[in-house]
Amino acid sequence: MSAGATLQGEPIVLPASLRDRLLAVVREHHPQKSFGYLLSATGPTRPTDFVRFAATFATARTGEASSSRSVATSSTTPTPAS
Repeated sequence: MSAGATLQGEPIVLPASLRDRLLAVVREHHPQKSFGYLLSATGPTRPTDFVRFAATFATARTGEASSSRSVATSSTTPTPAS
């Protein structure tokens, strides 16, 4: 299966620790919208980490976006280089 492929009908399952960290980051930045993506080292329906972008897509279109990003990583996933 290719890197971007998904399995039709198979649910995406977030481990409780990942769900808790993701919700904590979203709540921390509320009421701003949060954008990012899930990362997986184990398969397309089993995320192990996530990345939250510091800028929203609306500000990115106007050229006001920061190139920085917020990254939340688990202890089992290496921290991405800045």
